[in-house]
Amino acid sequence: MPRLLVSVRDQDEFQLCRSSGVDLIDLKEPRDGALEPTSPGLWQWAAQHGDVDVSLALGELVERCDTAERLHAWSASIPSSGIRFAKLGWSGTSLAEGAKYFDRWRAELPQGTSPVVVAYADWRECGAPAPLELAHWASSQGLDTLLLDTFDKRRGPLWNSLSEPELRGLGEQLKQANLTWALAGSLRLGDAERIDELAPEIVAVRGGVCRGERDGSIDETLLKQWLDRFPKSPTSHAARTLGPQA
Repeated sequence: MPRLLVSVRDQDEFQLCRSSGVDLIDLKEPRDGALEPTSPGLWQWAAQHGDVDVSLALGELVERCDTAERLHAWSASIPSSGIRFAKLGWSGTSLAEGAKYFDRWRAELPQGTSPVVVAYADWRECGAPAPLELAHWASSQGLDTLLLDTFDKRRGPLWNSLSEPELRGLGEQLKQANLTWALAGSLRLGDAERIDELAPEIVAVRGGVCRGERDGSIDETLLKQWLDRFPKSPTSHAARTLGPQA
């Protein structure tokens, strides 16, 4: 059964997810884009809650890592402990260029925070490397986790950008490479059977638990429905499920 990740934008949503039993909580601002960050103040506050794993969305590689000064400023804002994952998207960059940015960023992360590679299902439209290309690269670099998401939420769910045979093939490649696969991309509860067939280790949602669109507030009833469908496993803690920290 996949582990459920829910993206939140503020303390109230964080506490709602935490009290409901979500133990993998992502911080991002959905009003600003696919992976845009919340305020560093929320990072510092969330890092104090050791009973959940916290993930940070930090934006796009080309925006955060184009200069050493910008890279250091963002990395210095990440708490020295209490953040399990951090992720940057690869839109607008080639594999060769993005790899240079990623390596610089990875070196700046606090010890104990694992870098996540984000591949986009709509990679052609946003100028990112192909997901399979990124998967091979991530495996060669000894990375742990790849998130498949969509860059432009107006295009709808990831099924609109990648066929199910393509998704199954990617999932098989990730498993062969011993990479943890996180699946996102405007997922809804009605997609549960498709998700089951793909068998990712993590299923990540935002809009699927919100009233209205993804920039609305989290709905407690929808959140409970997702938790009922993808219940927390007794062995879901990161130290057992997701491998060693980088």
